[in-house]
Amino acid sequence: MALLALYEPRGRLAEVLQLVAFVLWRIWKCRNALVFTGVLVQPCDAVALLLKQVDEFTEVQAAGQTQLQQRGVPPGSVGEAGSVWSCPPPGFVKLNCDGAWVAQTGRGGVGWVLRDGTGCFISAGGSGDMRCVSALMAEAEAVREALIRCLEFGYSI
Repeated sequence: MALLALYEPRGRLAEVLQLVAFVLWRIWKCRNALVFTGVLVQPCDAVALLLKQVDEFTEVQAAGQTQLQQRGVPPGSVGEAGSVWSCPPPGFVKLNCDGAWVAQTGRGGVGWVLRDGTGCFISAGGSGDMRCVSALMAEAEAVREALIRCLEFGYSI
């Protein structure tokens, strides 16, 4: 954390954290390439892919901001309202779920988490290695499994 403190006074902390996230993502992608397809990505290739990824992201962000400004949308007003998780009303629970699908294998997985009105964890679960024909099917299976678990816990839907 001391290293990050060096960038905070210069106003570059967000930029550094963004780069760290990209580096971790690239490491994860390289690991998955080796584990799932047997492809060993050489370090110099990984760095080249990382730099390309960062450049593409930067270009898209700049283009998006330009388009928003041309439309008269104030900076910072898009994407903030719905991007943060919020607690359900008191007396209710909130169920978040997600599905994932790999087109090449036709396999998918689901996960879900249940929280109370204060945001406290109640339960979570998931399953993997299920047959799916599309990403939409994986998402539907996630909703289905999560709702079944809620019924098992005694919640009404």
